Amino acid sequence: MIYFFISDIHNNYKNLVKVITEIKASTTESFKLICLGDIFEVKVSKKKIDSFFFDTIDEVINDGSQLVKKLKATDLIRGNQEERLYTLVPPNKLPSYLKKVYSQLKEQIQMDDKFKAIHGHQYTWSRYDDFSHHPLIEFDEHPILFYGHSHENNLFRAILSKENISYHKNDIEFDKPYRLVQNLNVKYLINVGSLKDSEINWVKYDSENRLVTFYNKKV
Repeated sequence: MIYFFISDIHNNYKNLVKVITEIKASTTESFKLICLGDIFEVKVSKKKIDSFFFDTIDEVINDGSQLVKKLKATDLIRGNQEERLYTLVPPNKLPSYLKKVYSQLKEQIQMDDKFKAIHGHQYTWSRYDDFSHHPLIEFDEHPILFYGHSHENNLFRAILSKENISYHKNDIEFDKPYRLVQNLNVKYLINVGSLKDSEINWVKYDSENRLVTFYNKKV
């Protein structure tokens, strides 16, 4: 099965259109598209949640109905932006497209014991170097973890020993497939990047051959 992962759109409809166009042009195979969350950009910061008084939806979010239409064939995972959105807006004040999205959002997607897809804000994170961060996982984590949240492109190997887990960053080249070796003592952490700013990022995963490919384009 072929999977494509995108994340952290933050209301950038233009970039969403570009990445979906790129994905469709890159393959003739059937595939499943998974969005790892932060579809929307919430205007109210998390520091102001407790003092916020709802008046109109425009105070919370710009219209995202086009985004939802473009993502109609996509599996959607809840990000921290969505959690904040549905905390701030009373259910009876939600536009119909946001009610529809609410019913579709998943906390995570698990493909048996093969991989898990999640936004990533649920984890405690650690700095690896000046440019990279990674979530801290448990020993029973899935062999392959796809996530977003930090807007980075990263491939980490988590090496399990009897006492601890050590993290090792793989240098990646875009458009180049990497084989994820099956090993009970190795787990892979794959950060797919974002669609928020001047670049579009996405990841392809060929589950049959355990091949992961990172993509990045300027827009």
